[in-house]
This record gives sequence, C-alpha cells and structure tokens, in this order.
Amino acid sequence: MAAQGKRHRFIYIATAFVALLFMGLIYAWSLFVEPIETGFGWERAQTSLIFTLSMISFSVGMVVAGIIEQRFSPRIVIVATAIIIAGGFIAAAQTTTLLWIYITYGIIVGFGVGVGTDCIMSVAVKWHPDKQGIASGGMLMGFGMGAML
Repeated sequence: MAAQGKRHRFIYIATAFVALLFMGLIYAWSLFVEPIETGFGWERAQTSLIFTLSMISFSVGMVVAGIIEQRFSPRIVIVATAIIIAGGFIAAAQTTTLLWIYITYGIIVGFGVGVGTDCIMSVAVKWHPDKQGIASGGMLMGFGMGAML
C-alpha cells in the first residue's frame, strides 16, 4: 500500500510539472516580440509594456489565488484558470491593436498564470509534507522550462 501511495504522489507531481510547463509559456514572450514588432510596426517600448503588464498581473493573480483557494476547491480554481489562460492566448492571437494585446496577453494571461501557479504549488506541496523542497523544486523546474516549448 505504501508503494502505491508513493506512486500516486509521483503522478501528482508529474501532472503539476506538465501543467506548470504550459503556464511557463508566459516566459516565451521574447520569442514573439520581434515578429510582432515587425508585423505590426510597433516599437520595443510599446511591446515591452505587454510583458511588464503580464508580470504585474501574474503577481496580482498569485495574491488573489491565496484568497480564492480558501473559498473554492483546487479543481474549480484550476479549471477556471485553464479557461482564462486559453481564452487569453486565443484572444491575443487575434490582436490588431496594442490595447487588445495589453488586455489579453498582458492582463488576462498574466493573471491566469499567477492564479494557476499558486494553486498548483500550494496543493501539491500539501501532498508532500515530508519533501516540500523537492516537490516545489520539481514543479518550478517545469514552470521555468515552459519558455523552451
């Protein structure tokens, strides 16, 4: 029985790793910035604000996650987060103006990634009270590797 419990804990961390891998796509902004500037004729100062907004929204999302995690189950929070992030990426792909991409990628995607990251980390660390450092490090490795996708 103990071996099965350990295997389930590994599966939870692996799942969290993959989820955070996709959330780490927010750091892939540097891959998109030059083609966006070329395609729309925007300046670097204008496009840099997009990433700045996403990092501010990411931070706000993490704070908000701490509040909403007390009211809703992690499953509900993660499903809502997935919808928010997917919607933000899809909407950002349809951009024609700076304001639109500021709102969709900068605010919506950034906020969703912040909420999702915090929720996944807080739940998964609770599953591993004896190995919190290894669990959180393994999951954050996925977040950091997201830019490589």
